[in-house]
Amino acid sequence: AVVGQIDGKAMCTSPQLKELVAAGWEIGSKGMTGVDLTANPDSAGYEISTSRTELGKILGVEVKTYSYPGGVISDIINGVRVSGWGYLSAAGLGKRTDITTNDIYYLPRYEIFRDTTVDAFAGILPVKPSVLPTQVTVTKQVQ
Repeated sequence: AVVGQIDGKAMCTSPQLKELVAAGWEIGSKGMTGVDLTANPDSAGYEISTSRTELGKILGVEVKTYSYPGGVISDIINGVRVSGWGYLSAAGLGKRTDITTNDIYYLPRYEIFRDTTVDAFAGILPVKPSVLPTQVTVTKQVQ
């Protein structure tokens, strides 16, 4: 979650994120603003460290994972830097399942869009589900 976007227009709300945590989901940080840190390395401390602390306060749990905005890393913004601020792993980009312990600070992540079908989602899973739902009901949030 990009901390500065929580509760924003068309974004997850704090109660929604807390509900996900209560259901067993892990919510990781994607920074305070989601800015590309390779282009803004001076913002790294604020973006990576402060977002971990602030997201943890919002969710009431320790934040353990980080996601590089845009999936981009550099000689300055990388797993060494992220682990130094207390994260246990981080996600980059990529579509592979052959992950080793050397990849713990650049795990692949898959983008799931609003119009991603159940079949398309199942197609990217490393282990294919034996049963797929035939209908997904989306409820509109009442505000």
